[in-house]
Amino acid sequence: AVLAPAAQWVERIAGTLDERRSVLEALAQLRPRVLVLVCNAAATPDRGTERFLREACSHAGQCALWLVLPGSPGAPSGSAPSSAPAQRWRDWLDARGLPAVPTFTDAAQAQSWAEQVSTTPP
Repeated sequence: AVLAPAAQWVERIAGTLDERRSVLEALAQLRPRVLVLVCNAAATPDRGTERFLREACSHAGQCALWLVLPGSPGAPSGSAPSSAPAQRWRDWLDARGLPAVPTFTDAAQAQSWAEQVSTTPP
């Protein structure tokens, strides 16, 4: 991933309860200024996703979602990118009262956002 070289910490999880708990404990100690969570846009967000997102973002100064779309770099081959999955996540965020969480479908956009907010005074 493009963000990984600049990141101070990268963790990949499948989303089990124990994995989420471990990541949240690490975030509580790290208190990152900028957090970019990468999610499979084809996955359907649920209540567990909402709880994890709210708690993860509460430990960071700024938080965003990079939604990896089918057909995008790093995604399974054989399908063209579609904006529908990302729009479903944006609609879900709005419905959950989380419209302030920026979403990106492009690694360069997520990288640019992370660099911009990390250099902006708090």
